[in-house]
Amino acid sequence: EEVRGAIRSLLGKGIEALTVSFLWSFKNPCHEQRVKQIVSEMAPDLFVTVSSELVPVIGEYERTFTSVTNSYLAPALARYVDVLQKRLTEKGLTCPLLIMQSFGGLIPAAEAPRQAVTMLISGLAGGVVGSHYLGELMGYRNIITADMGGTSFEVGMVHEGEPIMASYPYAPRLAPYISRWRLSVPTIDITAIGAGGGSIARVDAGVLKVGPLSAQAVPGPACYGRGGTEPTVTDADLVLGYINPDNFLGGRMKLHVELARDAIRTRIADPLGISLTEAAQGIFKIVNSEMADLMRKLTIEKGYDPREFILVAFGGAGPVHIGAFGPQMGVSKMLIPGRGFAAAHSALGVAVADMRQSYVLSEYMAAPFDQTRVNDAFRGMESKGSKTLRSWGVEDDQIVLKRSADMRFKRQVHTLTVPWPSGVLSESELTRVEAAFEAAYEAQYGQGAAYREAGVELTALRLEATGFASKPMLKKYGKDFRLAPPEACKGKRRVLFPDCDEYVDTPLFDGDRLRSGNVVPGPSIIEYSGTTVVVYSGQRAVTDEYLNLIFEKEE
Repeated sequence: EEVRGAIRSLLGKGIEALTVSFLWSFKNPCHEQRVKQIVSEMAPDLFVTVSSELVPVIGEYERTFTSVTNSYLAPALARYVDVLQKRLTEKGLTCPLLIMQSFGGLIPAAEAPRQAVTMLISGLAGGVVGSHYLGELMGYRNIITADMGGTSFEVGMVHEGEPIMASYPYAPRLAPYISRWRLSVPTIDITAIGAGGGSIARVDAGVLKVGPLSAQAVPGPACYGRGGTEPTVTDADLVLGYINPDNFLGGRMKLHVELARDAIRTRIADPLGISLTEAAQGIFKIVNSEMADLMRKLTIEKGYDPREFILVAFGGAGPVHIGAFGPQMGVSKMLIPGRGFAAAHSALGVAVADMRQSYVLSEYMAAPFDQTRVNDAFRGMESKGSKTLRSWGVEDDQIVLKRSADMRFKRQVHTLTVPWPSGVLSESELTRVEAAFEAAYEAQYGQGAAYREAGVELTALRLEATGFASKPMLKKYGKDFRLAPPEACKGKRRVLFPDCDEYVDTPLFDGDRLRSGNVVPGPSIIEYSGTTVVVYSGQRAVTDEYLNLIFEKEE
């Protein structure tokens, strides 16, 4: 009766959704299930999130907040999906609608509201999945992804052919955050800073700073002519000549150079007592340094050598800046997705993603691990995962089940997730699992940091159930190594490059006219309808067999 009274009171306040989260429900969910049953009797149409169904893991704060966030998002997502589905059906779409999740897998639209919290950074995850797909096509197993759009700059990684996932829930430096809130959901490890085309430049105590505040789409950068007066990265790019004011969005939107100049002169140059071009170059250099610094933190500080990675840059602004910030990282190679689709590269990731569901179960035990207990837990999740994928229309021969486990040294809080082989493991296989954990630990925290004397313990078992889907095939072209053909040349534009004192006449190329194997030496500008690529001095851009642009040092 106490539960019914509480529900009755909440219903009287007009709630749209309800969260049920009890302290020990990850071990015994029966009380949460009983509350859910009572709610269904009293308000059958009310959306309910049950924490033990969504995230059955220890850690009541993260579990509860994750469930509350899910309840907050679900009604709005359900309405959106319903409208979208109806409109697509009206336009003749007959195939099932699938929704991307933050950990890089697709889920049926009907299921999406029940797991709404898993879609919070699904768009960003698409960029990493798309880069992973290109890597598989081209033989790149180590990739740094750099997504520079209008508001922010996001970095993800693919290592040894797999997207790196964020650790959770007990890794404050690594856990997936939305603002300052921690969430216990599987997420591709993506870190963002306020460094996009709309990031505002300002003078703070006599020092030029860029971001994290953004002019956003409205009013947008000063050059948009929509009333914005704050200078942004896009304004600086325009003043320096990187962007064609008549080719923005393929010519559908006119940019106003004088408005950009006025904003930079008034807000930056005059207060600092420097010239307009010095101010624009300062904005450009600072934002590039911020992006390179973020990538260093996410690679070197985590034990990865950038020289072993290829850098894939996308987003509307990424191709303008990759040639400037990429070399600061010392990466082996730089790539811009082909055909001018860099601005929509995340959509490619959604198009090539597989159907996927993730499961987790809190299981605490110290080494040597109870193999029967571990295997029974995994088999239970595998049965559930296979059944779910079959209900989504996935054939048995397209289902792949991948085990992993959260492990840590005793008397420590932070965990790391390591692969776990299928079946009952032999003593030597268990030893290899522990060795893999120790190697991952030292890669994360430094050589010699492993605390072997304390012993290893297991905190959670995880299962990733994947249903492989057919993927669109990118057309492959034969290579013809030569300079860009004359018909690709569009003329010249005055551009002020880094560390130069004067504008120089710079060749312009129509990216849509470049063919596989064409070489564009720097300095030059390559224009597509959706983005602009800047090739700097000492570099050259080569179109590969998929018409991606590969940046190389000029020989």
